[in-house]
Amino acid sequence: MEDFRQSAYPHIRCLEFFSGIGGLHYAFNQAYPNGKVVASFDINLVANSVYRHNFGQTPITKGIDSLSTDDIEKYNANCWLLSPPCQPYTRGGKGLDDQDQRAKGLLRLIDLLSELSVPPEYIFLENVLNFEKSRSREKLIIQLCKANYEIHECLLTPLQFGIPNDRLRYYLMARRNIVPNMLTPEEYIANSIIHRSWPFRCMLKNGYAGCHHQSWQDVDEEVGVPPLEVYLEDALDEDKLKKHLVPDKYILKSFNFRFGKYGLLLLLFRLNPFFCNDSNITDIVRPTDKKCACFTKSYGSHHIFASGSLIQTKRLEVTDYDFENPGSLLELGLRYFTPLEVAKLHAFPIESQKVENDDSSFSEQEDANCFRIKPYDPTSKIETTAYLEFPNDISIIQKHRLLGNSLNVRISCAVCLDECDDEKFEKLSSECKHRPNICKGCIGRYINYRLCEFQQKNTKERNFFGERKVKVKCPSEKCEVLLDIEDLKSLMSEKLFESCKEFSFNRGADVPRFTCLTPGCGNTRFKFEVSSKLDCHECASTFCYIHNIPWHEDHALSAEY
Repeated sequence: MEDFRQSAYPHIRCLEFFSGIGGLHYAFNQAYPNGKVVASFDINLVANSVYRHNFGQTPITKGIDSLSTDDIEKYNANCWLLSPPCQPYTRGGKGLDDQDQRAKGLLRLIDLLSELSVPPEYIFLENVLNFEKSRSREKLIIQLCKANYEIHECLLTPLQFGIPNDRLRYYLMARRNIVPNMLTPEEYIANSIIHRSWPFRCMLKNGYAGCHHQSWQDVDEEVGVPPLEVYLEDALDEDKLKKHLVPDKYILKSFNFRFGKYGLLLLLFRLNPFFCNDSNITDIVRPTDKKCACFTKSYGSHHIFASGSLIQTKRLEVTDYDFENPGSLLELGLRYFTPLEVAKLHAFPIESQKVENDDSSFSEQEDANCFRIKPYDPTSKIETTAYLEFPNDISIIQKHRLLGNSLNVRISCAVCLDECDDEKFEKLSSECKHRPNICKGCIGRYINYRLCEFQQKNTKERNFFGERKVKVKCPSEKCEVLLDIEDLKSLMSEKLFESCKEFSFNRGADVPRFTCLTPGCGNTRFKFEVSSKLDCHECASTFCYIHNIPWHEDHALSAEY
């Protein structure tokens, strides 16, 4: 079924950089089912084997820092998906930023934006908290501004989407405009806003799109975060449980050595604001809790320090932990989250969520033009082309490393969609018979896309008055109404509106807008027949368009015609 995602963003062809196990590929498949990831790039052979197992295509192992314009342009892609290495920017790292060898791939892609004959229309990037303060981000923003990209930046956590996992991440969305940016790169950087709320969603409320702004600090009551037990595997058998129990030696060694009462490391950690809370040192959670810590690539190993939460399986009445007496923790039956549980907390689509042909529990959205964002349900069915499954030769520790290096699919999927108040939805034309169902922001971007597409065709087709002709159809499903520039004026910035004046937008007509001069008529739909003569199909009057007066035959003899 064709929906707004297909009409407003047709033929999206993506390149996925730093692809890992395909987190952005899963997200893209759910956000834009008709789009296609034409190629992916990653040098991690284990991750590539998982990617190939699920998507049927093998990522290219050529270093991203050595890619040429020919390597990119041959795919004819108009969208880039990026999840570059986070180590140059993490709070626990060395903070080398753009001087880190692992940042070279991203820096090369930034340079390529100015070298390509046709830069991508869309760019999506995910990274860790602190990337928004980095020199790498500054270099990226400067290049995007120079290339006339519209930019949105966010810091979002799965908690905002009803997922009990505290994984705050930076997201950048960029869309190329035909209208030059009003701000210089320096002005944008000085005045940019990193959104910590979620202003880009569309939701249904009482049959219409509704407002659901939510700050990331106060999400539990508003969004309805479920307990962790919803994400846990059903009763693990004894053998499987043993595989995921935290060995006693890890607990005793880690807490005695690192966090002894007078330990030097404890003092050093306490001096770092990030480690001023025990929850950032190690996190023990119970199945009834509604939040767990971020999982890193070290999770599941002996590095239990700040690598992710441990589940308490015994003595659940104990909630106050004596970290200075690690022996007291041994009786709590601490275990790691299983890879499947971590994957569910990262919102990867899994086999149990597959939509079967005869599955009556799955129903399509009531309105494909308005994307409902509600608390994520890990048991719900997801209609997509691929589901996460690990090949049999991938070990548990490898699974944890791959998932720790990945991202949250739900946020990445939804972050491109818009959230709007009811008043931001209005009928685009009096001829539209459907209720308003697409917000002004989406319509504005749709118009911008159509103009970009038209200019790239470099057509010389013009109407009778020398204007270049372009038709913009209402993007609502099954609506064939052609929009007039006056219908769209309120949806465009002044700068975009001025740039549109050279186009002919009238509803299928070849002449600019003209209002019938007959008192009480008010018709604005005309078709020219000869020279500047206009015939009103409502009152049968004829007019001279150039002189804006009733038509008479002497006009035809005038030299002006």
